[in-house]
Amino acid sequence: MLPFLLASALAATPADVAIVPGCPTAEDGTISHCQQRRVAWVSRLWNEGRVSHVITSGAAVYNQYVEADVMADALVALGIPADRVLRERNALHTDENIAWSLAIAEQHGFDDIVVATDIGQAQQGCALVRAWSSARCAAEAVDYRVVRLDLLTGAFGLPDLRATPTSNWVPLEEREQRIADETGTRARRSSFLLYLGQALDGVSGPPPVLPPAHLRTAPGV
Repeated sequence: MLPFLLASALAATPADVAIVPGCPTAEDGTISHCQQRRVAWVSRLWNEGRVSHVITSGAAVYNQYVEADVMADALVALGIPADRVLRERNALHTDENIAWSLAIAEQHGFDDIVVATDIGQAQQGCALVRAWSSARCAAEAVDYRVVRLDLLTGAFGLPDLRATPTSNWVPLEEREQRIADETGTRARRSSFLLYLGQALDGVSGPPPVLPPAHLRTAPGV
């Protein structure tokens, strides 16, 4: 009986924070289908008491809209208190989502983390968390069946929000070359090749070299 009660108590303890990596905002500044899935899933985790805070992560990567802000604004509109939603606005790729978010988690003393996103990215994100920190991590992969039903039935009433475009947006390829030139490194490989290599070799080594402040698209947290 005691092991059962202990396991139940641990299961009922919410994680300190859910890291939610970004994906492209719709070209008109509205929340995209990809972002809707992740927001609906994190809303469910919050409503079920499974997370205490959320970090939305992502710069204005593929268009002028900051992914972290689009998802954070939607989560706040859905009822998560604004002071529980932290915004990481610098990341350009999934590994940077994790590296920048870990810096925020460390500032707040969070050491029990979930990565809440699509299944492959959630698993890869947790592998990076474990490689780069001493934090505990669980992959909370989107349950597509549940989320599809939530979205179809309007269970979360996703708000009709439109993001404000950034004024200093630079296309990603140009940004990557500027970062490489200023840091004396080679331009970053495509994310697909990088993550394929990590999957084959295992995740190890230090976090990525992150873009200097003046090359970011929006102020950091």
